[in-house]
Formats: sequence, structure tokens, C-alpha cells
Amino acid sequence: MKFNQSFLSLLLLVAFIAVSTTQAEAQSPLTTTFADNNGSTGNMFDVKSLTGVIINDFDINTAVTTGDFEVWALITPNVSYVNNRMSNANWTLLGTATGVVGAGAGNPTPLGLNLNFPIFPGDTQAFYITGINGASVRYTTGTGAPGTLYASNTDLEYYQGYGGGYFNLTFNPRIWNGNIHYTNQMLFSDDLATTKILSPVNDPLSCAAGSSTEVVSFEFRNFGTVTVPSGTVITVSFTVDGGPPTFEFFPLAAPLALGDTASYTFTATADLSTIGAHTVTCTASGLIDFDTSNDSLTETIYSGGETRIVLFPYTEDFTVTGVNGSTVAPAGYVQETTEASGFNSDWLFRNDATPTFNTGPSADNTTGVAGSGGYAYVDDDSNHAAINLRSPCFDLLGAFNPSLRFFIYSNSATGPTQQNLFSIDVISQPSGLITTDVFGPQGHIGPNWTFQALSLNAFAGQTIQLVLRGETTNSGSNNHDIAIDDLSVLEVLSTPGQAPQPGLAVLDINDPRNINTDPLTFGFGGPYFTNVTEGDILQFKMEGEALQPIILFSGPLNPNVASFPNVGSIDMGGPIDPVSGLPTALTVLADGTVIGGLNSFFITAADGIANIGFSVPNLPIGVLGSFQCAFFTTGGAGVALSNAVQVTVM
Repeated sequence: MKFNQSFLSLLLLVAFIAVSTTQAEAQSPLTTTFADNNGSTGNMFDVKSLTGVIINDFDINTAVTTGDFEVWALITPNVSYVNNRMSNANWTLLGTATGVVGAGAGNPTPLGLNLNFPIFPGDTQAFYITGINGASVRYTTGTGAPGTLYASNTDLEYYQGYGGGYFNLTFNPRIWNGNIHYTNQMLFSDDLATTKILSPVNDPLSCAAGSSTEVVSFEFRNFGTVTVPSGTVITVSFTVDGGPPTFEFFPLAAPLALGDTASYTFTATADLSTIGAHTVTCTASGLIDFDTSNDSLTETIYSGGETRIVLFPYTEDFTVTGVNGSTVAPAGYVQETTEASGFNSDWLFRNDATPTFNTGPSADNTTGVAGSGGYAYVDDDSNHAAINLRSPCFDLLGAFNPSLRFFIYSNSATGPTQQNLFSIDVISQPSGLITTDVFGPQGHIGPNWTFQALSLNAFAGQTIQLVLRGETTNSGSNNHDIAIDDLSVLEVLSTPGQAPQPGLAVLDINDPRNINTDPLTFGFGGPYFTNVTEGDILQFKMEGEALQPIILFSGPLNPNVASFPNVGSIDMGGPIDPVSGLPTALTVLADGTVIGGLNSFFITAADGIANIGFSVPNLPIGVLGSFQCAFFTTGGAGVALSNAVQVTVM
């Protein structure tokens, strides 16, 4: 039989590939133990791959009937979890198993995940397996020190680690109870794999824009069983944002055995100057490479910051998305890792009371209801000079009057004699200049949420980040947690109208806000605005001196059309009447100086408040009217003007 030469070459290549691959029979699963004598939220531990494996799933030991669990891995292999136990900053979430039906303590409970997570030969990988939403795991108290080998087979080694709360693991040594399910990696005789992009490196803390000449370098490893000889020319390339590849050639300076690595820096550079996300892909391939699936690696690099805020107003209410006490920061916020380490060295997030009685808020500022909303806080159960939470990047290029506003809960159980401090620093970009204590240091205030506002005018035209910096000094007792909520950055617009006058003249109609979304309690200028729909209760709450008449009037909104010393400004009406000196087009709706009818309700009670409410009927959509009050007073000019409120039917 005569063979076609091309067909013969193909047969020889297939045969060569067949003898050039090896795959040992997997010893999966690797079992630690199920003889628990302890337990908590989760475990961190190391696993070392001896032959190259792909982690598929875990069985855990849990006593919960039904629960939710997460599996995390440190982003970088061969890095210890020991310094990463209090934050998720360097971890990646591999999978979440929800509604897991527990098999009971002492029995394997499969998580039912398909992780497909590789660990290459000789690498050590840190894992974190944890319950969430109240779920927990069972484990065993270990002996010796964390990192002691406990279980192994021909493919894997398991080392005992830590147990504890959610990203708050302090108990050691602890032996995770469970099964590690895996398959062996296919090993080829010739196989190069790109394992790490060395530069450019994404910095989640930076707002700086990339340059047009970014250096590109990467690392690759020999996963093949055959040593690659010195002098072998490796074809290398990179692409930016899926564009055409840039090819270069790299002769190896030394032999590359199984598991050995080499790195290469391209002479060409990458343009990452455009603000936004960029993808950089590096590729290495040999003359013969039987597994091309691992030749390339892609990283996302953010020019100008991972989260860049350009639209204002911006608000963060720190709503809790994980378990209470979690260190998982909201999108765009980053826990700094260089300023503190150890127990409670990060900002925490809750929606109910802080763990130690009378040291922090019982609920968030947004809702005031425990179990809903959320807030950020530092716990006074540690000693740290600085615990920093870095904000997103705020692009104030077009801002003229930027402002920062937030609520703080800062109550020391012992008062100012033993207090912690809170400050806000500003980092300017691209200079990196840090302006410390733009706010604070602020210590004890009292047992309530208090509003704070400060101008950011000094940073107009810049890109900035805020650093929320808390100090905790625990002297044997927990006295003073510090909490932050409802942080906003906005461009403050002019509010020329009358401001509320607490104790003299305040008109509250359905919690109105001014053009900067400030509530009445902030005391800023008006006019104020509120929206209602059919069926809502339209509630007029008027506050002044006790037992004083009120005149309620309306008219077209016209801020500061007339101003009177020691009285206030009228914010509605038409042109000024030359005879009376008052705006035209004003209508008196009620007069508390007149006895009878509706007027009788327009006199403040002994507490200085008058309330009138009614249901909104079916009305045309649009402005219902604008309202303002004149309150009689016992001193001064004898009368004071409230803020104006415009009501719109939606």
C-alpha cells in the first residue's frame, strides 16, 4: 500500500504526541479528617501540588442543615495566607455554593462546585473555605504550628492552617476537615506556559493614568517533561486591547527544565494612556508546543483607576452585601494593607449594632433600622495607629465648588478621656501628594449620627482619592468604635433662598431637599423640593417658638425676591409692589392670627410644632405649588421667615 507523504507525516505526528504526553492516575480525593472537635466560620490552609493538578471541588464538614459557603484562593501562588487572613484584598472568589444541604457533623458535605482551578507542579496554593450568611464549618484543633504537613498522597500535600471568622482568622493551628477532589494535569513532553505578566501591573490604589510607553514584561514556565536547551529561540508577543500582536524573539540564556521559569522584557512598549480599562495579553511558544491553551495570559490594567467617578452627586451608603463584620469593601473602595496588620486591622461593614455594647451605632444612618442598610466602622478591639480605607478616584476636572459630606458616629463610652480619632486625607493625582487631616482628627462627639460637610475647593480640577483613616487604641477595654455612613461628593450649586431657622421658622413638607440634595437638618439655603404621588400623605410640619401664630402663603417660586434684615427672605412671588414693598402674586392660604376654620391649626403647640396632613388626591402631574411660612416670634423683629418648599406631583 502506498501512503500519501502528508498523510504519513500526520500519522507520525499523532503517534509522537501520543508518546509525548503523560498523565498519572489521580489519587483523588485527598482526605484530611472528619474527626472534628472544634468549629467556626471557616478555614485557611495551604495545598502543595506534587504532580500538577486541577482542583474541582471540596467536601466540607458542617453541622448546619442548609447553608451557603464560599471558596477563595490567593491570587498569587507560593504566597502565604498568614499575612492575608484579615482582608480579601489579595484573594479571588472561586465559587459560591448556595443552599448546600449539610450531611451532619463528621460526614462529608459536597459543595457541588466545578472550580477547574489549576495548581502547577511544585506550587503551593492557599485556599479559604468559609461559611457565609451564618453558616459554619467543623474542624479539628491541630498540633505544632500552622504550616505543618498533615495529609498527603502522591499528588497533593495538605498543611494545617487557621480557623476563625469571616476574613478574621486568629485560631491556630486548625485542621480543615474535608475531601479535596481533583484531577491530574496532562503533561506533555514540550509545553511552555505563560504564568505571570510582570509589567505593566495594575495598582488598585492608584488613580494615575498610564503612559504611551508602558514597559511590557512577562514570565513563562516549562511545563514539559523535556528540558528546553540553552539557545532555543522562543517566539514571544503581546497585544493591547485585542489589537495586532507585536512579535519578538527570545533566545534562552540557560536550559529550562520542568518547572523552571524565564522572563522577557519587550523592546516595544504599550500605549495605555487612554483613561479606562485595557487588556494586555502576553504569549510565549516554542518551536514544538503540544498544549497551546496555556501559551497566553491576559491581565486587565486600569488607566486612571479601577473605579473613576466623573458624574456627581456621588453617594456611598455602605450597604452590607456579605456577612456582618465583613472586610469586603464596596465597589471601588480598597482596604490598604501596609498601614496595619493583625486583628481588626481593616474597616468592617455591618447593618446592626457593633459587637461590643455601647461602643458604636445600633443601626445605620440611612434607615435607622438594625438589619438593613449598612455602615463602615473601625472596631476598638485592637491597637492600630492607622486603619485606612481608600475611596474610588474622583475626577474633579470640571468641578468648581466640590464638597464632601458624610455622617459620623463617634461615641466614646468614657467620653473624651479615652477616645479614638478619625481623619480624612486627600491624595492628589498624578502628583501623589497627600494632604493629611482635611477633616479631623475627630474624637468623641456623642451617641448619635452627626452630619459633617467640608469644601473640596482646594482640589477642584484634580483627580483625588479620599483616605478614611481611623485610629484604635485599646487599653484593656472596648470603648470607642468609629463609624461612617452616607458619604457623598457633589458639586455644590448656589442656593440663594432662605435657609431653615431652627427654633424660629422651619417648614418641613415630606422631608424636602434643596438642589444639592441637602436635608433641612443641614441648615443650608433653599428653596427645598419634594415629590408626592396620588394617595401619599402630604404632611406640613411647621416648627417655631411655642404658642405662636403662623402665616402660610404660596406663589410662584422666586428665590430671594425680597429680603428683610433679621427676618429672612421671601422666595416666591412676582415683582415687588412699590407701595407695600412685598412681592406680588402671593396668596395667603392660612393665617394663625385669625380665629376659626383652617386658621386655627396654624398656631404652634407647647413644643413649638404644628402639624397638618392630608391625602394627595388625583391631581395633574406637575408642580402643585410652592409654600413658605412667616412665624411670629417673641423677640427680635417679631417675625421670622421659614425656608420655602416646592411640591411636585409625580
